[in-house]
Amino acid sequence: MEVQQFADPDSTADLLLPAPSYLEIEGTALATNCAITRFRNPAKSALISELLRLFYELGWISPATADITHWNAAAEDLIKTGFSAQEQSFQPDLVDIGSLRSNVLPVDSLLQKRIIALYEQRQEPTQF
Repeated sequence: MEVQQFADPDSTADLLLPAPSYLEIEGTALATNCAITRFRNPAKSALISELLRLFYELGWISPATADITHWNAAAEDLIKTGFSAQEQSFQPDLVDIGSLRSNVLPVDSLLQKRIIALYEQRQEPTQF
């Protein structure tokens, strides 16, 4: 008998019982070095909705994608297709090195902006 999240094709067990993943349970466990790990069901959390609202207010996503139902539908479509999309192979010969040096991308992360501002500020004298 085995309790696993996924079936192992090399297993010799006569009985396989499904085990919940850490995303499906709520509870507390001891992790490495006796650290306490807490599991919470993400379906009951408002964090994703708050993140989507924040991304919409920052203008990072459109109003159509600011709802969790959009992302649930996208995930279901992806599962139905079976992840059949093929990755394109990287062809370094097709990269125009000159255009890479002339294109400047804006900083997307607010944290990155703050780090850059602090780095620039380091040259100014500071009094304590």
